[in-house]
Amino acid sequence: MADQILEYIKNMQDEIKKIMIKSMISSFSLCILALIILLIYIIESNLLIIYEAGIILFKTGGILSTFSFICSVIFDKLYNRVI
Repeated sequence: MADQILEYIKNMQDEIKKIMIKSMISSFSLCILALIILLIYIIESNLLIIYEAGIILFKTGGILSTFSFICSVIFDKLYNRVI
């Protein structure tokens, strides 16, 4: 299954692949920022708002990466079907 996904990504259109890679990088950097915020919460551990902000940012990064991958696959399928 993983081999099929990697093969599909290799065969994607270059423009769609670039957009997908940039959005994945931004979502993973958002997750890293969330982990840094959660690390600050562990060190300080007195403000619950820091914990909530970290969890919300981490969830947002995960959803963004999933959304960007799914949209890239859909756009690639549409592009190959139309052209």
